[in-house]
Amino acid sequence: MFKIRQTPVRSQESAGSSAYDFLHVRLRDTSDNLVATLDTLSNRSTRETWQTATFDLMPYVGQSLRLSLEADTDFSRPTSFFVDDVNLWIGMP
Repeated sequence: MFKIRQTPVRSQESAGSSAYDFLHVRLRDTSDNLVATLDTLSNRSTRETWQTATFDLMPYVGQSLRLSLEADTDFSRPTSFFVDDVNLWIGMP
């Protein structure tokens, strides 16, 4: 299981606009293939507030994976995504 403290989102897009900018929380294998998208934030996500998200990694036990934070933004009105305090818990049943 891992926990991530993410956002606050700061965007030049208006609050009611369509989702143009994204931050994807993904798992990739050692060959860089996408295994799962765990979460996606956008310029429409809650702004200026830190959020905590927790993800269960039990479905991926035994696999060698890496956490990937991938941002897609446009250049006309960029959005900034911030991430802090990424924690991984490894426990035995």
